[in-house]
Amino acid sequence: MFKGFVEYDYNPGEELVIRFHRPKFVSAATKGHILASEREFLLALRSLLDQAVQSVERREKKEKGEKEKIEVQ
Repeated sequence: MFKGFVEYDYNPGEELVIRFHRPKFVSAATKGHILASEREFLLALRSLLDQAVQSVERREKKEKGEKEKIEVQ
């Protein structure tokens, strides 16, 4: 594990945990980039959660014997 601006924990075969600590003194431009990256990370997390929910819903429908409607583009 490295401690500083970026901290991470990794054990082979398990999860990788990365933590970013916000520096105390940074320029306004850097703060803007950090905030933008936090927003993008949260949007990516939202997308992953949406996919997980859809997967559960498909499994539920399959177990109930319902047919899934597939949209063709």
